[in-house]
Amino acid sequence: MFDVSDKQLIIVVESGPVSGPRIRRALPEDSFEVIEVATPQEAVEAIARMDPALVCISTDYGAEAVYGFCNKLVKYGFAVVLLERRPTRESVIRATRYGALDVFLHPPRREVILPRVKKALVKSGKALPEADEKPPLPLTATIKEPRARVEYVIKQAESLLALPHAVSAVLRLCAQPDTSAKDLVGPIESDSAIAASVLRLANSAAMASAHRVTGLQNAIARIGIKATSNLAMAQSVFKMFKRQSNTFGFDRTEFWMHSLGAACCARALGHRWRGMDPDDAFMAGLLHDLGKMVLDEHLPVEYQQAVKNANVKKVPIRVGERQTFEVDHAFVGIRIAKQWDLPEHVCRAVASHHRYERLTPKGDGETAPRDPSLAVTRCTSLANQLAKAFGFGHAGDFFVEPESLGIWQALRDVRLDIPKLYASALEELMAFLSLLRVPTGDLSPERPEPKPERVLLCLPEDEPPYQALLEGFFARLGYATVTQPSLDQAPAADGPFVMAVASVSGSYAVVEHAAARLLELAPSGIVFAPCPEIPKEGLGVNGNVHALGRMLDFYVLSKTVKSAISAAPASS
Repeated sequence: MFDVSDKQLIIVVESGPVSGPRIRRALPEDSFEVIEVATPQEAVEAIARMDPALVCISTDYGAEAVYGFCNKLVKYGFAVVLLERRPTRESVIRATRYGALDVFLHPPRREVILPRVKKALVKSGKALPEADEKPPLPLTATIKEPRARVEYVIKQAESLLALPHAVSAVLRLCAQPDTSAKDLVGPIESDSAIAASVLRLANSAAMASAHRVTGLQNAIARIGIKATSNLAMAQSVFKMFKRQSNTFGFDRTEFWMHSLGAACCARALGHRWRGMDPDDAFMAGLLHDLGKMVLDEHLPVEYQQAVKNANVKKVPIRVGERQTFEVDHAFVGIRIAKQWDLPEHVCRAVASHHRYERLTPKGDGETAPRDPSLAVTRCTSLANQLAKAFGFGHAGDFFVEPESLGIWQALRDVRLDIPKLYASALEELMAFLSLLRVPTGDLSPERPEPKPERVLLCLPEDEPPYQALLEGFFARLGYATVTQPSLDQAPAADGPFVMAVASVSGSYAVVEHAAARLLELAPSGIVFAPCPEIPKEGLGVNGNVHALGRMLDFYVLSKTVKSAISAAPASS
């Protein structure tokens, strides 16, 4: 029986009786009361008189009005789901960012209404889950403090999240310098799924070999010792957690795409980083957000609150985690990594990829540190940023914090071809997604065709180092970039330019001046500035120029750039 304390009130807000009657008929009368209202204003009046457990709002009223209304209700503590006629990845992400707990088809299918409503009420804390819906590690009622609950999960997860014997054996062997491909055959042979993946990867197009291998030893030799270990780890961790997400806004398919994308970006950076082993970087990138999966799997109600709070306040997920649990996913991830006896460089990357003050180089002589685990951690942090810029899934948010950008100074002596790095990371990512049978969603398997127009980046050296990430972002849209340090100088290369981007400091008057200058250079523009007048979703400034805050939010940037470019007149 669904565990609720009293009869639950559901308010359905829609212009006509479409979803409301279905929801009423699908919910048991002894547990639910459904009230239908025709306008948001009527909903406000009803909410003022009652205390609804859930508010269902149709998006037919218009996206801006509905998302704004949703956000206000959430800030006042109400649970909201949206009713969407054609839900898309974009509409689900947007609903998440405004604090909704789910998106229902409008009208919803009768058979899914009761379980989806139950799930929303559990997420909001209005009801307790049924016995078969409880997480694998049910907590006793005596453990109430958030951090104590996390500690309990970590302690109990030691046995529940144990690595398969084959993977543990491979990791131990890979830690020994004299290990050969022949040594790995035994443990890999004992896990048929991993063995099959090793053979598939060895014979894939990514290996670029016309000769087909059929034996495990030859396959391991072709892939490489550490790359084989990475594949075994990816496969086992992917199988360790169920594929269905517990938390709305934390999509596990998107998470795996982001984790694998960060791993591929880390390997691509590792090839260009002096003294770096690209395979070490790959494993660190793969596991950097491991703690998020543990929290979502075993503390789903609390993690829903963390994700919702982060989205409503427009802050990174780790901030929402700390507000909810007093610790974040890095704290959880490092504890699991140590339980698995992972290499030191992986443990440090999992623990410290958000410790930006420790990762930012302190001076000219510190660009190539002798500490290899520090280098891998820096590489992991930058790979995490690049995966967001490249659109490789997401792990709950799309932010790159300004404090993290200083880490790029560790590569200031390295000439990076970001579009080429994007192409190589994308190719490897698609191979891994296919190998692990992860759906690719909206991610295109091919680079976009190069567009004739360019994007002009006006980025002063004393402003945040956005260049690499913006080059990566526009590369995934098919645009080459031209960079110059001054907004006032003439472009260093011929156009045509479809957009000009600038980073400035100062008052809003400085932003307006920059916007006017950008329109002289291109038909559309973006200004990054730390002005309090600029909301976190951005602001239209002058014509087809938009201002965004200092923190990179690749969801907002993508939406703004696509809108501005589509509205821009053809450049000359």
